[in-house]
Amino acid sequence: RLVHAPQGPLPVIRGLRATLARPEAGPDHRRALTLIDGEALRLAEGLRALARPGSRGGPAPMPVDLAALAGSIAERFGPVAVRSGARLSLRGVHRAVWVDGDPAMLERAVENLPGTGLRHCAPGGAVEIVVTSRGGRVVLRVRDDGDGVPAADRDRIFLSGERGTAPQGEGRGLGLSITRGIAEAHGGRLTLDPVGAGACFRLSLPLAPASGPGPRAA
Repeated sequence: RLVHAPQGPLPVIRGLRATLARPEAGPDHRRALTLIDGEALRLAEGLRALARPGSRGGPAPMPVDLAALAGSIAERFGPVAVRSGARLSLRGVHRAVWVDGDPAMLERAVENLPGTGLRHCAPGGAVEIVVTSRGGRVVLRVRDDGDGVPAADRDRIFLSGERGTAPQGEGRGLGLSITRGIAEAHGGRLTLDPVGAGACFRLSLPLAPASGPGPRAA
């Protein structure tokens, strides 16, 4: 199992490009082009942030709606799923669930998980994103129906540069390590849930103080 996530927005841009190349996608061209513009802007901003002195400190924490963020990322990765012949779905809470943090870092943490799932789901398989809120925490689970993670790799895949015992293709084994680091920096956790088939990653973050108990999951 290859354990790494897409490198930022580039896989999304490639998936959108493939969508535009399909003759039957004609009515969706304007929407896809809008998404491409957004991904290009995200890439450019990421490069500018790297070049800015003192950018490592990041902005002050601010409220981030994790449900809306998950929805946006699911929409962005839709063309990636189509390109790979997979199904990407989102379910869970239907109202805002707020966490406090760095919006760019949280976006990167969340997008690493469905990106990784799409890389490892079975041919023609599925990746599901589920957002729930209870007990003062927001939980985002991403499950794929691939080969799963071997027992020997369940801890090491979260280490920087580790790609598991059977790496394939490109990648540097950074995605899960980065996501876990971002989660911990925000008072949260990233874990691998035991499931019967495939892999299920759980990102848990504390609700913002003003959020209350949050809405019930669907």
